[in-house]
Amino acid sequence: MTPDETTPGGPLPPPNHELQADGTTPPPQEDLPSLPSRMIGALFSPGATFRRISGRPVWTGALAAYLVIVAVATLTYSLKVDWESMLRGQLESSLGWKITSSFLPENQLDQAEHAMMSEVLSIGRNGMALNSVLNSVIGTTLVFQIMLILFATLFYLMGSLADLKLGRIYLDGLLAILIFILFAILNAVVRGIFGGDSLAALPYQAGLASIFFIGYFWFLRRSIERQPDFKRLAATYAHAMAVPALAMLVLMVVVVIKSGAVTAPADQVVQSSIAGMLSMKGAGPLTVMLGALDIFTLWGLVVAAIGFASATRLSLGASIAITFLPWGFYTMARIAIAAAFGG
Repeated sequence: MTPDETTPGGPLPPPNHELQADGTTPPPQEDLPSLPSRMIGALFSPGATFRRISGRPVWTGALAAYLVIVAVATLTYSLKVDWESMLRGQLESSLGWKITSSFLPENQLDQAEHAMMSEVLSIGRNGMALNSVLNSVIGTTLVFQIMLILFATLFYLMGSLADLKLGRIYLDGLLAILIFILFAILNAVVRGIFGGDSLAALPYQAGLASIFFIGYFWFLRRSIERQPDFKRLAATYAHAMAVPALAMLVLMVVVVIKSGAVTAPADQVVQSSIAGMLSMKGAGPLTVMLGALDIFTLWGLVVAAIGFASATRLSLGASIAITFLPWGFYTMARIAIAAAFGG
C-alpha cells in the first residue's frame, strides 16, 4: 500500500522512527498545561505537575512570573514601610549587625548607621522603593542561579545527572560573578559622578541596573538552555518558586490591609515561622532556629524535592535529603554564629 492509499478507517498515520533503547515506541508526550495551571499544580499536586514538566521542561515563564510577583510585592511593601523605624529596628535585632559591632568601635558604628539613615532621607520613600525593587529582582535571579548550580552539583554527585557538564556550569557561574563585579564598579562610578547627591544619581543607577538585568537574564538563559539535564533541573526549580510566590502574595495582602505604616522588616511582616508565632525577638540561637522553621520555607523545600525526584529519577527520600541539605547547613551555620555573637 502506498503512502497515498487509505484504509477504511482513514489515512494511514505517518511512520514513527523514534524508538526507545528496547525497540518500543515511546509514549506520546502529554500537552503541557498553561503557566498558571503549572504554578497552581506545583502547589497542590506537585507529583503529577512535575512529571509533565520533566517531560517538556520550560522555565523562563515560571521564573519571570515569580520575578514580577517579587517586584510588585517589594514595591507594595516599600511604599508602605516607615524606612527609618524599620532600619533602626532591624539593626537592633540583626545578627550581622551584632557581629559587626563586636569588631568595630562605637564611633564607626554610629557613622555607618548615620550613613544608612542619610541615604533614606536623601532619596525618600519613592527612591527607596525603586532601589528595593531593582535589588530584589536582580538578587533573586542571582540566587536562583547559585542554588541551581548547587543542586546540580549535589544531584550529579549522586549519579543522577551523568550527562551534565559541571565545568561548563561552573564557568558560567564564574562569569556571572564577574558580571556582577563589573556592574558594582559601574554603579559606583555613576554614584561618584554625582558626589553625595543620591537622588540625582538614582535615575542613572536605575537605568544601568535595568540594562544589566536584561543582559544577565539573556546570559542565564543561554547557560541553562545548552544542557538538557540542567534545563530540566531549572524548570523544576523555577516552578517550585510557586511557594515563595504565594508567600509574597500573602505579604502584599497583609501590608495593604494593615492600618498605618509598616515598621517590621519584610521577612517579619507575615508571622509564618515558629519564632514569629511565638513573638520571639532578638538574634539568639533559639530564635534563629525557630525562625528557620517557616511554613513557606519548608513547604517550598518539599515541593522542590518532589520536583527534583521527577527530574532526576531518584527516589523521593533521596531527593528530599539532597534538597534539604543546603538549608540544613545554612541553618546550622546561622545557629552557631548566633550562639557566638547573638547573645
